[in-house]
Amino acid sequence: MTAPMLTGNSPTRAVTHPTMGSGGESDSDILRPVKIETDREPRLQIDDGEPFGIDSAEVQRDVERSTLTNVTCNGEPYAFTAGTKVTLWQGPPEKTSIVFVGKAIDDHNVLDLMSTETDEELEDYESI
Repeated sequence: MTAPMLTGNSPTRAVTHPTMGSGGESDSDILRPVKIETDREPRLQIDDGEPFGIDSAEVQRDVERSTLTNVTCNGEPYAFTAGTKVTLWQGPPEKTSIVFVGKAIDDHNVLDLMSTETDEELEDYESI
């Protein structure tokens, strides 16, 4: 993406923002589904339960929301219970990171937390 560099009130030259498409990515590249497979050590946590290993998952991104889908565990599609909080972790326990947090909207799809909740609907320890 190119944005004018401003000096005072007038643009002087165009620069490329280093984090906004500078690699020549198209919108479709940025919004392409992200597949998390066994090499990234994915784990699911349901509500406050203990995280458990899964085979793979996919995060589909849209301009307005992200959806966790195509989750497999032991070679089978994983079925969620609608309304449960789902956290997708990746990496070994000593170097783990959260990839996705959301609420299950049906058996096979989890909508990102920011699209499903307002601050008033969250638990005291959660925030958007």
